[in-house]
Amino acid sequence: MQSKKKKLLIPKTDVVFQALFGTKGNERILEGLLTEILENKVENISLDANQVLVREIPEDKLGILDLRANVGEKISVNIELQLINPYNIAERILYYWAKIYGSQIKAGENYNLLKKTISILIIDFELPELEAFKDAHTEWKLLEKRNTKVIIFKNIEIHIIEIPKWIKNRKETREGLGNWIEFLINPESEMVKMGAKKNIKLKEACEKLEYISEDEKMRRLSELRQKFILDENNRNRVLAEIENRLKEEQKKIEQEGKRVKEKQNELSEKQNELSEKQNELSEKQNELRKEQNELRKKEKNISEKEKNISEKEKNIDEEKNKLKEEKKEIVRGLLKMKIPIEKITEFTKLTKEEILEIKEDI
Repeated sequence: MQSKKKKLLIPKTDVVFQALFGTKGNERILEGLLTEILENKVENISLDANQVLVREIPEDKLGILDLRANVGEKISVNIELQLINPYNIAERILYYWAKIYGSQIKAGENYNLLKKTISILIIDFELPELEAFKDAHTEWKLLEKRNTKVIIFKNIEIHIIEIPKWIKNRKETREGLGNWIEFLINPESEMVKMGAKKNIKLKEACEKLEYISEDEKMRRLSELRQKFILDENNRNRVLAEIENRLKEEQKKIEQEGKRVKEKQNELSEKQNELSEKQNELSEKQNELRKEQNELRKKEKNISEKEKNISEKEKNIDEEKNKLKEEKKEIVRGLLKMKIPIEKITEFTKLTKEEILEIKEDI
């Protein structure tokens, strides 16, 4: 009885990816993948620089695979497969590119020995920085800001392939590359089967995957890796949710702090306004006190003047009385001398009635 054909392993699982694309003897399969990524025919691949990364311990490298190959004698390629988001991905890939590029020569050797270094990053998540791009594949080079046609730094090239973006926007990616991405996530799909009929190297990859999928050790490693990656992604999802909640709480705290600060500023402004009004009131009170003091001084002066006037009036009255008494004495003397009243009136300027009144007192 013929044994039942086993379900194919998922090529994007790092241990399966390594066995398919990074093992000596499978250079043609890697050539097919690189040809579609680089949009240029790739031949004469050497995997001597690649390290064997198939391991028993699923926690090792946390779902990150680093595969190296040489294309002829002029190009060095580094393929990094990441199924778990390690964060700071842009800094990481640039750092590893620089590390590989710089390790090609030793101190004192000619810089002409440096080969073009291509870094290819295949990730099972989307980068927020590439949100504006619908194509799952983006290519990056060093270009002059104002004239992008002039290329001096020809030895640097970085490719990023976002697997989830291919699933969402299949029409945005070239068919040839799309077939390989589909192969990585669903090797038994009709799209892969149709693509394998047109692309001999994709067909070889499918045949090699069938062979690998029959290996019990590889199936066990793949299951362990998938379980670990699933657990890590779930853990990261929970951590991301916690982090998002913390960010939201922090945002709320910052907003509340901002509102409190605004209230404090409003209160401070009102306090300043109140202080200004109090200062204005204090100035007006001082002015009023000055006016009151001036008024008191004026009232005092008026009182003193009135007092002086009263004293002068009193003196005048006394002088009048004195003068009147003197006139009376004169009139009495004149009357005693028997001087006629008409003469006395003419002399003293008193009226006849006043003289007769004085006469009665004698």
